[in-house]
Amino acid sequence: MRPDPAAPLAEAAARRLTPQPEGGRRSRLQLSPGRFGTVPRVYIEARQDRSVHLPLQRKMQELTPCLAVYGLDSDHAPQLSAPDALTELVLAAVSRHARPI
Repeated sequence: MRPDPAAPLAEAAARRLTPQPEGGRRSRLQLSPGRFGTVPRVYIEARQDRSVHLPLQRKMQELTPCLAVYGLDSDHAPQLSAPDALTELVLAAVSRHARPI
């Protein structure tokens, strides 16, 4: 197994983690097709994610359909492990799917 070049960055980020507030999970969402349904959505799969496995990511996509699905060969935190690749995908998605304000 080859060493992960992002490991030192991930370790530094992990040291800064704090408990996540759980109140949001108890909130009752009120989504409507007229508002939430008008927001263009894309999904970027993190294909090596060991926190939210790929089958669960695909179930999430099924429950909230997107305009497009992009894939990234990264872990759960591509902003740390693959920031350049993630930036490229986000910019590509924005250029293809953003609507004028």
